[in-house]
Amino acid sequence: MDKSVLRERILQYRKSLGLSQRQKKSFLVKHKLFNSKEYKQAKNLLFYCSYGSEVITYLMIEETLAFGKKVFLPLCTQNNLQVREIKSLSDLNPGYGGILEPTENTREVKPQEIDLVIVPGVCFDKTGYRLGYGKGFYDRFLKDVPQVKKIGLCYCMQLVEKLDCEAHDIPVDMIISEEGITDCHRLA
Repeated sequence: MDKSVLRERILQYRKSLGLSQRQKKSFLVKHKLFNSKEYKQAKNLLFYCSYGSEVITYLMIEETLAFGKKVFLPLCTQNNLQVREIKSLSDLNPGYGGILEPTENTREVKPQEIDLVIVPGVCFDKTGYRLGYGKGFYDRFLKDVPQVKKIGLCYCMQLVEKLDCEAHDIPVDMIISEEGITDCHRLA
């Protein structure tokens, strides 16, 4: 299936979920993430700020900060992601596409400081490849952190059997949905 058609189909389906459904499913995703070995071992996590109908990450971010871990968030600049450390959600302002981003006065983070990357996506296949929003921000960034564990968060309806991937696509190591955890290396 054409990527743009698949993207539109998944986004429409995801948008059809009501807020209370998304909140319940996001709570289950958070519970699975927080109980994972990867999360427990990480001290410096790159999250994303959820937007629209994505898995809701704001409570995850707040709780991660409360646990004493460092939270980094992307700041979109031109065609790249710049990573910034936040101390609270008050360090965010609307940015690219209306998505909340760290303010310019937050500390810029070097890729080698990151222990774990939490990755958004329109959909994921079982081997970890993702279909994003078509701008390539994450693929360009993820190639710079090959040693870092990458976890995709999604609702189970965003999991597909197989995506057509290209040379620049970077897969995640694990996918967490409300229904379970997929170890992508085991299935690759």
